[in-house]
Amino acid sequence: MNLGLESAGIISKGQDSVKKSRIKYSLTAKGIEMLPFMVDMIAWSGAHDKQTEAGADFLAQARDDRDSLLKSIR
Repeated sequence: MNLGLESAGIISKGQDSVKKSRIKYSLTAKGIEMLPFMVDMIAWSGAHDKQTEAGADFLAQARDDRDSLLKSIR
């Protein structure tokens, strides 16, 4: 379930090039514009939710070197 992200134009749905039966979701240009906000939300969650699924390395980079993290994701 993509919670309406596809119909909102934030993600696009496609076929995985390796395993054809697998669905692959990718950020659209609109979704890429939201990356700074999404990284900040994940970092906030990591600081306030002890059960967060965000990895420690990601959270540390979001906190310590956000610009490099954003460049690596784009």
